[in-house]
Amino acid sequence: MRSGSSLLLHLMLTNRQISALGERNCHYATSDDLLRLRAATRLRTGTALSPIRYVADQVNHNRFTPNLDLLASPSVRTIFLLRDPKASLASLMELSRVFYGHSWTVPRAVDYYVSRLQFLGELGSGLAGRARAACITYEQLIASTAPILARLQQFLGLASGFATEYERQPFTARRGDPGPKISQGRVVGINNHESYEMPADALEQESQAYTRCRRLLEPFEL
Repeated sequence: MRSGSSLLLHLMLTNRQISALGERNCHYATSDDLLRLRAATRLRTGTALSPIRYVADQVNHNRFTPNLDLLASPSVRTIFLLRDPKASLASLMELSRVFYGHSWTVPRAVDYYVSRLQFLGELGSGLAGRARAACITYEQLIASTAPILARLQQFLGLASGFATEYERQPFTARRGDPGPKISQGRVVGINNHESYEMPADALEQESQAYTRCRRLLEPFEL
């Protein structure tokens, strides 16, 4: 969560060869689950007969993340998206305070972030040499949107690219990011969340997890 995954998905949907339903929060245990993703997406988006190349899902939790064998399938493309620890922690705290009605504690936010990055790092290690995967950061997506999208186009083998402005989707602000920025249809600058004071030990724990994860995902960086 708070990595920019909703933004990335909206940008990817500017290419007509990609379709999605937003963050589905569904389990992916077998190839049948991937087939259900494809069927549900085509049915609900009215693209049953359209020449769609990919159906996508935005997966932000360990329990919903496909296993190594599924991610290593020749038909699957995996995009890892990471965000700076300090900004991630502050954004998680703000999200819970504004939209959940109760603010997460710092230890809870740190535990989520660290466990998620540990899991992604393990996936990266297991997928090395087995799968087609790419790794980008939120900061790269914001600061170098067009170049990053061009690299993603090449990674996905698409004939046409992505636009840097997008339209609202039926799931916008309903699935995934609930905040107002996602509805603006364009990339909005980084919010540093300077009003949040983060304990040094929490940031250190997150920074270590981030560094390890970046190292393990380095072979996939675009």
